[in-house]
Amino acid sequence: MRTSLAGLTGLLAVLSAIGASISGWLARHLVGQDGFQQLSGPIASDDAVQSNLAAAATDLATARAVEVFPLLDMFRAKIAEIIRGALDGLFSQDQFLTAAHAVLMSGHASAFSSGHGLSFDMRPLAQLGLDSVTRNFGQTVPLDTPLAVDVPTPSLWGHNLFSLLDAWSGWWAWLLPLALVLGAATVYVARRRGLALSLMGAGLIAGAVVGRAVGDHVPGWLAGTVPGGGLGALLVQKLGEQAVPSIQAEALWLAGAGAVLVLIGVGVGLRAKERRHPYVTA
Repeated sequence: MRTSLAGLTGLLAVLSAIGASISGWLARHLVGQDGFQQLSGPIASDDAVQSNLAAAATDLATARAVEVFPLLDMFRAKIAEIIRGALDGLFSQDQFLTAAHAVLMSGHASAFSSGHGLSFDMRPLAQLGLDSVTRNFGQTVPLDTPLAVDVPTPSLWGHNLFSLLDAWSGWWAWLLPLALVLGAATVYVARRRGLALSLMGAGLIAGAVVGRAVGDHVPGWLAGTVPGGGLGALLVQKLGEQAVPSIQAEALWLAGAGAVLVLIGVGVGLRAKERRHPYVTA
């Protein structure tokens, strides 16, 4: 009975610890604004992302220019060409990267707002392109209202992906204490405490190995959650590619914790063996 109870609580402790690790990663690197800013920073330098953002910004900036100066409607195609050329010429320059990153952060803000929709405010990039046209007329057209590109919301198992991630990111606050309590209960109940510690450690290592392997498939999996592909699928795929090293680093920490438990378990087991079989001296 004690062995069965220890096995059950030990398994739940390992699962709770793995769940806490996943939840903590989501909270730090994806849902949290600061973590997402660091995670998504390199995406703005990606060639495909820059091209797609420039195309969307060109369409919106052209429409706004014609809206403000209706006489320019007959030159719509030329205006779009000028704006796109200007934005293409700014690729990898600080002002473009800053604007592109602001666009990405606007998507994060919408994804983890109460509505959990996915919308990108293209104003920073559109303003860059629009200025390239209006400055020739000695005019400026400040963009005071959002220029949004709405993207189909990613879904998982028929549910809003961002809503699920937002909820999951808060689970670590109770999963971590639960893992510690269950782990302590396992050691207390187990007949062979060293073995119990070692098995829980091995479970954490196994979870880390699986997590590291699964991390390689995250980019493709994320892209598949966006209906219709397009800009939204590209951005979440690139975000997934940036997340892979961080996910693997989290798995490494989990494996390290498991290795520590295995070593402690071996030490406890050896001491228990010495007590059971003391040396006999003459």
